[in-house]
Amino acid sequence: MLNIAVHPAYLDEAVRESMGGLVRLRPRATPYAPDPSLVQLGCDLHREVATPDLLGAQRGARAVGERIALHLLRNYVDVERTGHDRTFSPEERRALLDYVETRLDQPVRVEHLAALVRLGEHHFSRTFRATFGLAPHAWLRDRRLERARELLVTTDGSISSIRSGGAAVARLPGGYLPASFAASLASSTGGARGNAR
Repeated sequence: MLNIAVHPAYLDEAVRESMGGLVRLRPRATPYAPDPSLVQLGCDLHREVATPDLLGAQRGARAVGERIALHLLRNYVDVERTGHDRTFSPEERRALLDYVETRLDQPVRVEHLAALVRLGEHHFSRTFRATFGLAPHAWLRDRRLERARELLVTTDGSISSIRSGGAAVARLPGGYLPASFAASLASSTGGARGNAR
């Protein structure tokens, strides 16, 4: 006899990856009946686990585990959305991140980001917050600040040169990083470095 346990968080992650947004999983009330597909998957998993020296056994076990999770989700679980806000798909997230990363030194407008994923500005902002946990302008500010920190650690630029645009990433839509950000940069990167320049 082979007992297989799948952690609910693993199932939840698989559903969120496919559907986006917050979801609730509920086991279906189904009477017990033999499931030949699940039995076969269990045998496949046992074969992979029982022969760890076999080429690709770990990868094979993970693949069978994925198939078991999908089988359980498709046949034994009801999925319902718990929120109305959708999140961006992995492809949309990648497109947004790539766009922003190449334009940290330029003004980035919400309307351009929204057009990139074919949404109106309002719906884009809601979806952005649901996906990244921040409003677009706040996330962009944090990303620019993070990039400025990276530059301080990996280059010879000073806080003042990064702040004044010397590194061309620290701009905010209304101008360059304010002095309060310079203080934040100094405290997060070991202020002595910035003060020494």
